[in-house]
Amino acid sequence: MNMEMAKAKTSTAGNKPNKPHGFTYILLLATVVILGITMQSLAIVTSTQQQREKENELIFRGLAYKQAIISYKTSGPQKGVLPRNLEDLLLDRRFPSAKHHIRSLYPDPFSHTGEWRVLRLESGEIYGVASKGEGRPKKRKGFPEGLEEFENATSYADWVFAAKP
Repeated sequence: MNMEMAKAKTSTAGNKPNKPHGFTYILLLATVVILGITMQSLAIVTSTQQQREKENELIFRGLAYKQAIISYKTSGPQKGVLPRNLEDLLLDRRFPSAKHHIRSLYPDPFSHTGEWRVLRLESGEIYGVASKGEGRPKKRKGFPEGLEEFENATSYADWVFAAKP
């Protein structure tokens, strides 16, 4: 009987034999699953945050173009004239020393090429820009004054920044 006792492993208490239960393996598996779920949730939150930042940037850039078109139209020797291309907003040569209506020609944050959909009158003059992005906006409320119609937009292409002709 002593031999049998010697062969069986006993717990530190000495009265129960140790049996492998796989507890460590199950704990490790549970940890990996919880870590995976957490990482996936974090990726979703990060992606949503990046999209919201791009939406805010689209609004900023679109309004910059709208304001630049209004500035171009209301200033200069020929008031009421609209620009023929976006570069005219950057460097208005109607003035003796060229005037800047916009700091930079900002790219469309939702377009793969960065190009805007340029809105033109029949005469070819530019009265606004719109995004070429086809994604569905996350932002549904809280738009700046004058952009309230964006609440009903189904894609970024519906976000039109236009100086009323």
